[in-house]
Amino acid sequence: VSFSVSNVIQELVNHDDLRSDCERLGQLFNPDTNSCDYASQGVGEQSNPGDSCLDILVRRPSLPESGWYYVTYTQSVVPVYCDFTDPARVWTLVRSWSLANNGIFQTLQTSQDPAGSPADFLSATFAKYSLPQADASVARANAAYWRFTTNGDLTMQRDFVVGTTASMDLYTFQGDALCRHVESINVRGQSCTDCFVRVWSVPNVYAWHLDATGQSCPLGLRTTSSVGSEDDFGYYGTVNSAFSGSASATSTTNFWIGHGCPLGLCVATPAVSCGAIKLDRPTTNSGWFWITAGLPRTATTGGTGDVPFLVYCDMSPAIPFTLTKSFSFVNSGVYAYNRMTADAARGAYDRSFQLFSVTQTQLAAIKGMSNVWHATCNAGSAADEVTAWINTFDPFSFTGAGVCLPVDSITLRGASCTTCYTKWWQADTYALHMDTGEGTQDCGNGFRVTGGTSSEDNWGYYLGVRSQFSCQASDDSTTNFWFREKCIPLGADCQDILHNNPGIASGWYCIHLGTPAQPFQTYCDMSSNPAWTLIRSFSLANKGVYQSPSFSQDNGRGWSNPSFNSYSMSLAQMSSMQARGLFFRATCNAAVTDQSTVVVGASYFVNLLTFNAQSSCQWFEKIAFRGGSCTICQGKVWQTPNTFPLHFDSGSGSQSCASGDMGFRVGAGVSSEDNFGYYGTVSSGFSCTANAGSTTQYWMQSYCTPEGSTCKSLLTADSSLGNGWYCLSLGGGPGVFTFCDMSNGGWTLVRSFSLARNSPYQVATFANNVPRGQYVKDFADFSLSKGQMTTLAATSQRWRATCNLDTSMTTDFAVGSFDIFNLMTFSGEGSCQRFDSINIRGNSCTNCLAKVWQSGNYAFHIDSTSQDCNNGLRITNGAVSSEDNFGFYSSTSTAFACTQSATSTTNWWMQ
Repeated sequence: VSFSVSNVIQELVNHDDLRSDCERLGQLFNPDTNSCDYASQGVGEQSNPGDSCLDILVRRPSLPESGWYYVTYTQSVVPVYCDFTDPARVWTLVRSWSLANNGIFQTLQTSQDPAGSPADFLSATFAKYSLPQADASVARANAAYWRFTTNGDLTMQRDFVVGTTASMDLYTFQGDALCRHVESINVRGQSCTDCFVRVWSVPNVYAWHLDATGQSCPLGLRTTSSVGSEDDFGYYGTVNSAFSGSASATSTTNFWIGHGCPLGLCVATPAVSCGAIKLDRPTTNSGWFWITAGLPRTATTGGTGDVPFLVYCDMSPAIPFTLTKSFSFVNSGVYAYNRMTADAARGAYDRSFQLFSVTQTQLAAIKGMSNVWHATCNAGSAADEVTAWINTFDPFSFTGAGVCLPVDSITLRGASCTTCYTKWWQADTYALHMDTGEGTQDCGNGFRVTGGTSSEDNWGYYLGVRSQFSCQASDDSTTNFWFREKCIPLGADCQDILHNNPGIASGWYCIHLGTPAQPFQTYCDMSSNPAWTLIRSFSLANKGVYQSPSFSQDNGRGWSNPSFNSYSMSLAQMSSMQARGLFFRATCNAAVTDQSTVVVGASYFVNLLTFNAQSSCQWFEKIAFRGGSCTICQGKVWQTPNTFPLHFDSGSGSQSCASGDMGFRVGAGVSSEDNFGYYGTVSSGFSCTANAGSTTQYWMQSYCTPEGSTCKSLLTADSSLGNGWYCLSLGGGPGVFTFCDMSNGGWTLVRSFSLARNSPYQVATFANNVPRGQYVKDFADFSLSKGQMTTLAATSQRWRATCNLDTSMTTDFAVGSFDIFNLMTFSGEGSCQRFDSINIRGNSCTNCLAKVWQSGNYAFHIDSTSQDCNNGLRITNGAVSSEDNFGFYSSTSTAFACTQSATSTTNWWMQ
C-alpha cells in the first residue's frame, strides 16, 4: 500500500472549512464526495426511518429540529411529529384534529382508532392525524408522560395540560367527572401545577376532556369566564372561542406521549462523564454519549468545541473508558506531527472511529477526572493494547526520545508483559508512539518483542513501513486513545456493595476499604452472602511474577485494567481487607460454585498474610481438590518469603496430617504436584493448571452484615422468626453467624461438637480461645471465639447445655445463671456449683448443686459418679465408671444422649 502523508494532511486541511460547515448544519461530512452527506445524517427520513422520536434524537449527528419524521413502529413506515424542544423529554404526537374535524374524534377514546382507512389519518398535518393503535401501543411503551397542546404550540404558553401515566393513563382511564392529578394545566391563562382537575372520558359518549365550569376538585384548578358547559382539550359539545383549541374551525387540539431522555443520550440531558452514565444505568451498552466533563455548557450548534460534546464510552469494564482520539491508518497523517497537547480536534459529531478527537480543553477536563490512559487498535477488538497510570506515565507532559517508562500492561504482536517498562517517543515534531523495530525495546525489566520491521511505529506517527501491527493492518484499521476515570467506589468492600444493593450481579467493582487510600477495582463474587472480594488472580501462563513472593510480600499489580489473568491487591490492601473479615478462599478459573475444587481458610486457624512454614499441618474450614474433600480439617501447606506463596502439595503421601475425617487426603496427584500456587510442578488434572489459560484466585470474605445483637433481641423485634443461622453483632462487634433457638425465647449457640470431634474441645475451657467452624456452620464442630462468648455473656442472664439440639429439654440438659455460676470465669475441679436445673439420664433437680470440673486439664463437664454435694444432684441409675457429661468425655455412656453415638452432639447456649 502506498500513500503520501503530506498529501493526506493537505487534503484534510482543504476539507477543514467545509467539515466545520457541515458539522454546524448538523450534517456529516463525506470526504469521498467532499460535501455534506445529507443521506447519512437523515435518520427519520422516509428512506431511512427511525425506530422512534427518541431514536432519531440519539442517532442524529446534532440536535435535530422539531418536526415531521418517519418511523417504523411495527412493519409500516409512518409519519410522526417529534417535539425536541423539551430539555428533558421527547414528545411524540399521537393524535391531532382541527375543530372542523371534531366530529370524527368527539366520542373516541385515546385507545380507539377513528373509523376509516388508517392512511386517511397519516398525512403530516395537525388538522387530521391519528397514529394507528398498533403503532401507538409500541410508541407509548415506557412512556411516562402525556400532554395536550393546542395549535401545535410547543412553547406551551397557554392552553395545555401535562400529566403522568402513573397518575392517569389516558389509554385506560374511564370515568365521569372524576378528580385526577396533573403536573400542570393552563386553561385560558388560568393555571395550576401539581394539582387536580375534574375530567370526563366515557366510551362512545365522551372523548377525554375537562369541563371548565365543573372544576371543583380539592387542591384543584379553578376557572372563570367559562361558556356554559365549556369543553376543553376534547369532545367540544360546547366551545369557547377564548380557548385556543376551539377559537376557530382551523384551531387544533394535539395529544402527545412523552419519554424521558436517559442521562447522556440527548444533548439536553448530558452526563458529566461516561462513569456517571454507568452509575445511572449499570447495564447500558457501549456507544456515543453526550458529556460535559465538568465544563460550562455552551449553545450546541454542531460545532467543534461546544459543551456538551459527544464521546464514545466503552462500558464493558466496571469503570468505563472515554475515547478522546481515534484515527484510521489512512488518516494517521492528521495526527502524525501532533503531540498529545496539540489541539487537533476532528469529527466532533461524526460518531466515527475513522477520524475523531476532542478539543484540548475537553481532553484536559477528561484527563483531570482520570487516572489511567489506554491505547487500543480497532476499538479494542484487536489484542494489541497498552495501559498505564497517568501519575507514572503522563502522556501530556512527557517529552523525549527512546525513554523507558512504566506501563501497567501491554500486548503487541503477540508479546506481552505486566508492570513493566517500555520505550517511548514524543516531541513537538512527532506524536506519542513506540518503536518496536528489532532490538529497540531494551529497557531493564522491560517489554520484549521480536519480528518487527525496521523503525516500526506503534500507537502513532506511522511514518515507518507498515507492519502486522493491528492498528496498521488495513487502511481502515484504527488507533484509539482512551482515558479511564478515577475509580468511583460503590462501597467499602464487596459485602458493603451487596448489602446496599441486594441482588446485584457478580462483577468488577470499585471499592475503597474504608481507608483514605485511592479506591481501586476488584472482582466481587455476589453469589453468596457475605460476598467474596478478590485479592489475587493469575493464569498459569503468568505464574512467574507470583511464584516466589509470599502473601507477606507486596506484589500488587493489574489494577488499571484488571482481569483474572493477572491481578493482585497490594499488601496494604490485603491487610485492610483481612481486618474486615475472617475467611480466605482459593478457587480455580473463578468457578466460585465448584465445591469439588476449593479451599477455605480462617484467620483463627492460619493467617494468610503472616504464615511462614514449610510442610506444616494447618486447620482449614474446607479443603477439596483432586478427588479429596474434608471440612474443618487439617492440610499440609507451604509458604516462605521469596521462595513459596501459600500452596498445597498433592504428591503421593504429601498430605498426611490428622487421621480420619479431620485430615485431608488427596484422591490423585503427580509427584510433588503443587496446588493453588507456586506451580513448580503442575498437573493438567488439576483445574488451576489444566492449561496455560487456567487461573487461580484467592479471595477474602468480609464479616456478615449483622441482623441484630443477640438471638433474644432479634426475637423481641420480630416474634415470628424461626430457628436458624443468623448474623449477629453479639453486643456491637463485627457480624458472625451462629444458630438461634427461637422456639424457646431466643437462645444463642456458642459451641457445639459431636463425640467424634471431641478432641479439639476435650481440654478447652470456656476461658480458652478455640473458634472453629464459623464458615461451615456444622453442629458437629462449631465454636465462637473467647472474645465473642465474653461479649455475649456480658449481656446474657442464663446459659445452658443440651444434647443433639434437643431444645425442648426433656432429658440430658443443664441450665445455669451467670450471676450465680459464671461458666466463663469458673475454674475448679470437683467444685459444687448451683444450677437452675439439671437432668442427666432422667436424674434431675432444680435450684440445686452439682459437682463440676473446668481447669487446664479439663473442659467444663460433670462426672456422674461423683455427685455428692449437699442438697445436690444425685445419680441413682445407669452411670458408668467416671462417666463424663456435657464435655471432656474421657469416659462415656451410650445411655447419655450427648454420647450415644459418634454423631451425637453437645450444644452450649447463652440467653
